Amino acid sequence: MEVNSWYPFSEINILRDQINKFTDESLIEYSKMADPSVNIYEEEDKINIKVSMPQRNLEDTEVLISEESILIQSRDRTKVIKTLSLPIKVKAQEADTEIEEGIIKIVVPKIDK
Repeated sequence: MEVNSWYPFSEINILRDQINKFTDESLIEYSKMADPSVNIYEEEDKINIKVSMPQRNLEDTEVLISEESILIQSRDRTKVIKTLSLPIKVKAQEADTEIEEGIIKIVVPKIDK
């Protein structure tokens, strides 16, 4: 009669390794699509917004500004990257947008009350 050895923890180790591999790959993918960092600060007559997107090709990015929000999306309009609600209403038609070196800078005058 032949005796077979069984090591139950070896199967657990295999499962653990597979889970670790899956989560490592998922974290890499998530870091590529993670939300861009945003700084919004208010001055007396305008709002300044800086959006940092270092891993994104900004030539393929479009910025749409309304009185109450900002939408950053791919130029072909297939992917929304970030939507921002503004703290007050702004004059969207007078917005100044600059895109360079992985940063989108937006300056928008406030609507006078």
